[in-house]
Amino acid sequence: MLLTALVYFLTFIINLIFSIIPEIPNLPDDLINSIYSYFDLIINNGLHLIGLFIRPSTILALLPISIAIANLEYIYNLVIWLLKKLPIFNIK
Repeated sequence: MLLTALVYFLTFIINLIFSIIPEIPNLPDDLINSIYSYFDLIINNGLHLIGLFIRPSTILALLPISIAIANLEYIYNLVIWLLKKLPIFNIK
């Protein structure tokens, strides 16, 4: 209930701020196309820049290993839970 009141208060404040600001006109199409091409250039060159230092095959090999290491505690708890459920191992 408190969280709901906080969210309503924040939306009220945001709506109040935007109602004070006059309506902003639309941007020209040329400017929007320039912005899109700029972001495409940044993303594509950023991926190629990473490719200069690390081979993509190395990234593909290390990605599952890093995910497994990050979740090692959960994997360990799952294995212990499964071993405790099987009566043949007699783990308490």
